[in-house]
Amino acid sequence: MNVVGKTRLRTKTGCLTCKFIYLWVRFFWDLTFEHQGRQRRKKCDEKLPICGNCISSHRDCQWPTFADLYDRRYASHSESRHRENLSKFQESGLNYNSLHKLCRSSHGQHKLFLSGAELSSSAVAQRVLSQELDCHISRHFVNKFYSLLLLPYCHTQYHDGWLSELRQAMETHKSLYYSILACAASHMSIIDASSNMKYMALGYYTNSVRELSSLLSTISQDDKNDGLLMTIMMLSLHGLASWDTNCDIPQHIQAGIRLLTLHVLNKPLAVSRLFDRLSLESVMYAVFISTASLWSDSTGSHFTFDNVFWNRAEQVLGQTNFFPENSGSSDSPVLGVSVSLFRIALSLRHIFRTGILPEPSELQRLQHDVADWEGLLLEDQNLLNYLPDDPQGRDFQEDYHKTAIHLFTLVTSLLLGQILRGGVLAGLPQTISRGSWQMSLAIQIVEKYANDRVWATCFIVQWPIYTLGVLMELPEDRQLIRKQLQQSCDVTSFAQVARYSYDLETIWTTREGVAPIDEEQESEGGLHLLF
Repeated sequence: MNVVGKTRLRTKTGCLTCKFIYLWVRFFWDLTFEHQGRQRRKKCDEKLPICGNCISSHRDCQWPTFADLYDRRYASHSESRHRENLSKFQESGLNYNSLHKLCRSSHGQHKLFLSGAELSSSAVAQRVLSQELDCHISRHFVNKFYSLLLLPYCHTQYHDGWLSELRQAMETHKSLYYSILACAASHMSIIDASSNMKYMALGYYTNSVRELSSLLSTISQDDKNDGLLMTIMMLSLHGLASWDTNCDIPQHIQAGIRLLTLHVLNKPLAVSRLFDRLSLESVMYAVFISTASLWSDSTGSHFTFDNVFWNRAEQVLGQTNFFPENSGSSDSPVLGVSVSLFRIALSLRHIFRTGILPEPSELQRLQHDVADWEGLLLEDQNLLNYLPDDPQGRDFQEDYHKTAIHLFTLVTSLLLGQILRGGVLAGLPQTISRGSWQMSLAIQIVEKYANDRVWATCFIVQWPIYTLGVLMELPEDRQLIRKQLQQSCDVTSFAQVARYSYDLETIWTTREGVAPIDEEQESEGGLHLLF
């Protein structure tokens, strides 16, 4: 009896090269395009010594060794005659570091093919697949996601400088590496409606938090760690851009505030680098979004506003100017407009949330601040008439910057006017007639930028546009807001825009006292979200 013949197994998928390609394609396809069905493949024809697939594609055709074909089903038994051979085989495997070096080419890409001995371990193949997928997700971060994190009209040194710093820091900070992959994978899962990629994003997020906790336990509070701050910024962004970790944003913000207070605001030269300003503005924007929350949320924000931090940060940013030769639009990578406008908006939002008027002195200060911004808007004759115009010769960056200021000014003016008229109750603001000059001008702005995809990436205008929708009473005006938010959803695929959209639809439906829009109405211009 031939013992060896009894213990040998079939090759099943033919040569190892074809088997590896099949595993890679199936794993990658299932993760990224699960809704499109599994991709078909051409099986190995198992011709020796070189199969037909490898001949046609000029690949190195590798076949299992004698040891690879041993039956391992009983190798774990202490008396098994295959245990010794299997142990020798396992000892020949690659470690993680050597595999990582082997997979990377000189251009930062991954090799798809390894030798037969290396491919014989399924653990090695799994690591190769993981590395390849990480590279694919990282490319998505650089090519698609990163450009959505900064305003399109900020100075290029902010854009290029931070990307370079991220690339350098993620090589030595695992927490940052995983947080970047989490953001990119979550973004991909929304674009492709892939639940598998969503689960991967949550796995990266969990790994990032775990690595972050380990890092915090080993460093001193006196150590200035940009990688640590970048990780916190990315984890906060993950909450804004995805559906799954929004409730974690407050704790990330608090950690960011402590780091910025310690290493930036408490220093003599508070903002000495571009990254200092960028990180400060990023945390402040997250503070604004978390504090303002949704208009239908009458229970109050889950985030505790730090007034001391905000006032100090506003003062420091007001004293910082890295590009004095350029317009003010280029020196603010995240906030884009004066911090004063964000503070006014938060003060008014607090009044509507609580239904309690501030002290007379505070109310007078709000009136004075809003009046100043109204005056600047009315003096700007070049942008007062928001009609379609000839794009030639226009300074688009300055247009976006001033228009964002105008939108914040108009919204805060409308909200304050309602407060001063005594119409404040805890809850939603009332609708306002289209006949008011503020609402009329705001509608002109929305109409002008209705088809501007670059404008749709200006995330700072999403809150004032969303708030305008709350204040509008006519269905045709609400449709303008619906289309504007839809365009932002299409361009950015950020969950925060979808949250605003869903909240508006709920508010409008409640006010009209009718059932939600039917499918026919929705197909005529309703909100078509992928989320």
